[in-house]
Amino acid sequence: MAADFFLCKELQDGYCIGVTGEYATPQAYFAAEKYPEDFAEYEAKFPAKETLILPGHLAEDQASKE
Repeated sequence: MAADFFLCKELQDGYCIGVTGEYATPQAYFAAEKYPEDFAEYEAKFPAKETLILPGHLAEDQASKE
């Protein structure tokens, strides 16, 4: 999967002059979709996830839809 654009902020003026290319999402980011059984086995090694609603997060009724 490739993007038509890449937005960044230079930390040094002129650092990106002459830099060209295309950003592509690393395939490793899609491991859970590509290997669902292996991913489920890996996830099972960790404690169950807990949804927390903290100040500034979505309203409680949004969390209950999960």
